[in-house]
Amino acid sequence: MQKLVKIKWPHNVDLYFKKLRESASNKGFAVKELGKTKKGYPIYFLDKGVRPGPHILVTSGFHGNEPAGPWSIVKFLENLIGGFISDVDISFIPLINPEGFESNTRENGDGLDTNRGYLVPELKKEVIKPITKEGQILKDHEKLISGSTKDGLICLHEAPMFENNFFVYSYEKSEKPGEFTKLFRDLESKYFSIFPDGLTPRGLSVTNGIIWKLYDGAFQDWLFREGHTEKAIVTETPKRGVPFSQRLNVNIKIIETFVNYYKLKKN
Repeated sequence: MQKLVKIKWPHNVDLYFKKLRESASNKGFAVKELGKTKKGYPIYFLDKGVRPGPHILVTSGFHGNEPAGPWSIVKFLENLIGGFISDVDISFIPLINPEGFESNTRENGDGLDTNRGYLVPELKKEVIKPITKEGQILKDHEKLISGSTKDGLICLHEAPMFENNFFVYSYEKSEKPGEFTKLFRDLESKYFSIFPDGLTPRGLSVTNGIIWKLYDGAFQDWLFREGHTEKAIVTETPKRGVPFSQRLNVNIKIIETFVNYYKLKKN
């Protein structure tokens, strides 16, 4: 007899999709299926159609072992009061890597990183990665995504190896980080410690808690360099030893701050 394996709730993908569809429907968001993964899981896009206000996109779940981002979108929608988003045209891609989410692994079912391969960085052969099935689904909907992220993009990530330190990746059309970048760096600093200046375990340079305009072929890199978004921020909240409830609440606060930034910029 086959042994049954109990799936811990943060990685129960069927439960996640059930809660996501319920919360989206209750708040008037259309749930569009962009495509299916190798195992047949959907990649969803949530929106309310084209509306007035800045066009902003919230994404999460590129890496399956980072569940707080996807769940924070569900909780944000469950707690949403309609008027809060009345001044922005907000959309969501809540879970890009459902196979990794289910197995609690960074990579997808093919062992590939779904946040690589969108661009081929010149002179950086060491970071060239193949596009995944999930990534190709997103690229096949470039027009939809670019229209939805015209003014701003946020990608919610976690850093599984960090206990308290954090940093952000940022992209702005300026020579140095501006108020947008510093807003999210300073928000996270209320909960965690800024990563010290120097190199990350991956060898990336951090200054004042910021990795600036990293050219690595990732989703946010693609959208920014192709001119599809004016600004992009990638949050990396620590995971190791941090209670899930705390990680969830911080990510909800990040989404709220993202919305508030653009509500103030609507004019």
